[in-house]
Amino acid sequence: EAAVRRQARALDFAFARFGERNPLKRRVLLLRHDVDLDMFKAVAMARIEAELGVRSTYFLRVSAPFYNLFEPTARDAAREILALGHEVGLHFDTQAYREPAGNGWESLIESEARVLGECVAREIRCVSFHRPTPDLLNMELEGLISAYSPRYFSALKYLSDSGMRWREGCACTHLPRNPFPGYQVLIHPFWWNDVPCGGVSELLQSLELERRQALRTHLLANISTYRPADDR
Repeated sequence: EAAVRRQARALDFAFARFGERNPLKRRVLLLRHDVDLDMFKAVAMARIEAELGVRSTYFLRVSAPFYNLFEPTARDAAREILALGHEVGLHFDTQAYREPAGNGWESLIESEARVLGECVAREIRCVSFHRPTPDLLNMELEGLISAYSPRYFSALKYLSDSGMRWREGCACTHLPRNPFPGYQVLIHPFWWNDVPCGGVSELLQSLELERRQALRTHLLANISTYRPADDR
């Protein structure tokens, strides 16, 4: 993050959020985070960015199988991201539904955006798609900015760390080597730590262990018959 910030500022790029008015009227770097697995990694990254003076957009999933935005600590994390000056948008997953509604995906996207807005107490103005299908890449939505609409996706250079791998080289090395007029950079918070801790498998195993421990803590706190007999 710090390296990207230094290179962007040196090349006169301005960091912008998707919900800002006319962000593409300048040489812009749209920094985006799709939060797929862990809200707490997301808020940790948001704090670092705020300290660096960087503002970005965090896309959160209403239908995530790995976190529940209406659980108090996750909801507080989402609201802290906003309080730090970042934007929160909807990360929509078509695979959460068996089929689209009668008018396609629009009504479901709008419904999830309303739910997310109620959760974080802020109007939702932008959306990204989890594993987007071709029909979503060029979709224009009334009232919502799509991170995959042509003006944000095709017109800008897109760089992503999907699967913990930069397919065209890390953004921090890409910017000075071949500067485009604008960039959209996707960084998934879950893949990154202050101290390297292995690859994809190691990170996912660590998450599994954390969730198992958290589940046990919740069971002990809420179901007396789960506790050892002498602790009831």
